[in-house]
Amino acid sequence: MLDLHPSTLTKAELIREMTGGRPTDTTVDANERAIRELAAAGLLHPVLPEGESVRPTRAAIRFSELQEGA
Repeated sequence: MLDLHPSTLTKAELIREMTGGRPTDTTVDANERAIRELAAAGLLHPVLPEGESVRPTRAAIRFSELQEGA
């Protein structure tokens, strides 16, 4: 997600990106769970309605910037 920032993707687009364009039921479930867990941890903005964009939070972006500078 951070590699694609500042581009915005829908949840479906992100799942396609993460699965190489060939999502299966198993990979879709795993990616949806990861999105929910990252949102719960405050690293992604919560995804509300289907089709809504998935975006990293400011905290996630800042952490990434700090990691790159280390």
